Amino acid sequence: MKHLLFTRLPSACISFTIIMLAASLINLFHSSVFVFPIQLFCIILGCQVLDWLLSYVHFKSYLRYCLTESAILYAGALTAALLLDWISWKPASIGFFTLIFLAADAFLFWYFKRRQKLLADEINQLLQ
Repeated sequence: MKHLLFTRLPSACISFTIIMLAASLINLFHSSVFVFPIQLFCIILGCQVLDWLLSYVHFKSYLRYCLTESAILYAGALTAALLLDWISWKPASIGFFTLIFLAADAFLFWYFKRRQKLLADEINQLLQ
């Protein structure tokens, strides 16, 4: 499980990002305008900046941190998705987007919480 959490998932995400950026650059040089990967990269970068800024705020619990970050990210992601025409303004489309966002958000918070727990367990074993 540790190998999956620390190696496989991050390497898959990094590989996907590099492939998407390379495909975008190739498309831009061949006059084929497909800006979705660049838009997505900018949004992911914005999410990382938000996470970095929130790391300076002292929350009373991890749950409050998760809820605050999720609410801000959801508002930003939904706004971007609607303005960039990734989804339509129909309630069903917004609902489906919300379900996907919540599933991805829950998985990411679970992933990092689990990863921190594995690290803490490993450190505690070394200290004993």
